[in-house]
Amino acid sequence: MKKKFWMVLGPMGQPVVRHDSEYEARAEAERLARSRTGQEFVVLESVASCTKRDVHWNEMVATTPREFV
Repeated sequence: MKKKFWMVLGPMGQPVVRHDSEYEARAEAERLARSRTGQEFVVLESVASCTKRDVHWNEMVATTPREFV
């Protein structure tokens, strides 16, 4: 399981910084909003992720004990 994170989306495009807490993201959104009058900043919360995997390994179990020489 991955750790949840928050990001701030501004009017100029994609969010860049991952924040470890909602509090940190809100503080950053507020800081940005104070310096850019009239612009909106949205706090985003991660809820899930997915990954496509092309190769999957399956470990095999020996049916007889190995003999070491």
